[in-house]
Amino acid sequence: MDLVVDPRTPEAQTRFLRESTAMLERMRRGWMPARTHPDHGSAPYLVLLFVPPGLLLMGDLTLLLPFVLFVTVVILAFCAVPWNEGQMTDYARYERLRVLAGHYVLVDDLDADSPRLWSRARAALAVARGSTALDADGELALSHLEWQIARLLTRLSALRAEHAQLVTPEIEEVARPLTSVLERSRAGVEARVACLERVAEAERIRAWLERLSTAVPRYKELLDDAIDYQGR
Repeated sequence: MDLVVDPRTPEAQTRFLRESTAMLERMRRGWMPARTHPDHGSAPYLVLLFVPPGLLLMGDLTLLLPFVLFVTVVILAFCAVPWNEGQMTDYARYERLRVLAGHYVLVDDLDADSPRLWSRARAALAVARGSTALDADGELALSHLEWQIARLLTRLSALRAEHAQLVTPEIEEVARPLTSVLERSRAGVEARVACLERVAEAERIRAWLERLSTAVPRYKELLDDAIDYQGR
């Protein structure tokens, strides 16, 4: 599964998404978990069982009742929330992933034309990210471009599939403006892919020049040795 996360997403949420790819794949197929609660053991419930009644027995019911109700609500909320991500139930993780739905795309459900563009983009990204000259700003720019291409391709694929179902041969001419929108949108995506490929090509040339520059002294050394021999 090819997961692309919006680079503007906070790091903790990005890590959570990348660690949840298995569940995202199940969600893509329509899976939904049963609603359950995290298991914190029996200690919180024992506190809930004995502390509020004990407080009520120790003092004035009228004065202590609001405090006891507050303590009860806090304990119940504590029991309902996981202490950490490792203790999250499937349902809690599922709900959190639903909240983050706009922060990622799964580049899997593409139509017949889109995978070719995505493969070109991924190949160019691999070259560009392998550059020794890439800094943090450059990496961020590449991530934004990757996000734009992935998001646009998934939207384009979904809309083209819907378009193919709605537009019959009888109304094809009437729907021509909408078809043109899809074609122009694809051209826009391809322009972004071409931009990535130009970056990758520039990196290939830079890397080639760097390797060549390191070899120049050996050329000079060879020439000096050859001339020195001829002069004897």
